[in-house]
Formats: sequence, structure tokens, C-alpha cells
Amino acid sequence: MVDTPRSPPGMRRNGGGDDGGDPSRVHEEYHPETLSSRQREELHGRNMEALHTPIVEETSEARALEEARLATLAERTRLENLQHALDEHARRQIPESSRRQRQLFPPQPQVYRTLIQNLTTAARIAESI
Repeated sequence: MVDTPRSPPGMRRNGGGDDGGDPSRVHEEYHPETLSSRQREELHGRNMEALHTPIVEETSEARALEEARLATLAERTRLENLQHALDEHARRQIPESSRRQRQLFPPQPQVYRTLIQNLTTAARIAESI
């Protein structure tokens, strides 16, 4: 692959030209470059600004772009609300292991003196299993 002076950053030409291939079959491929956290922040800010800027022209292309922009905003809001609901649900959900109170020392075992007490306790244990 050869980068040409005419190629924008991240774009490289494949085929044709110098390597003896057919020049009519030259095409460019996009190869993204890694962004720093500052660059990602700036790009996100520009994207959000563009997304919140209405398109006011009266051409059919402008109306289609405005409809797509509004649909994107609505979908973004829906996804943010869904994420918030999932986060809230996860926060409320308590793991099974945390539901039981943890005790520093286990309670003293109870001693049942009658057959009925022992049978009742055995039945409770069997039902809980």
C-alpha cells in the first residue's frame, strides 16, 4: 500500500499506479488511526454539537438530513433511558449472598426437647432445600 499526497489522513491507495496494476481499478481504503483521549473528547464534542444543530434549509436533502438527525436524537434518548433503567435495576438488585445478614458469630444452636419440635424443625429444613 502506498500513501499518496492526495490521500486524506487514514486513507491509503491500493492497486494501480506504481505496482503495474490497472490504474482504472485504483481504490482507497480507510485505515483508522488511534486517537488520544483528548482527540476522542474533542471529536465527541464536535459530534454532539453537530447532532444538536438543526438543519434549516428547504431542500429535499436538507429535510432528509434533519429527519435523520431528529431520529438519531430520539434513538439516543431512548438508549440513554434504557441504560439508566438497567443501571437502576442492577443497583436495586441485591445479590443472593448479601440478602442474608452476616453475623460475626453464628447463633447458638437450639435444642429441641420434644419429638414434635424436632419433626417441625426437620419439616422446615426439608421445605427450604
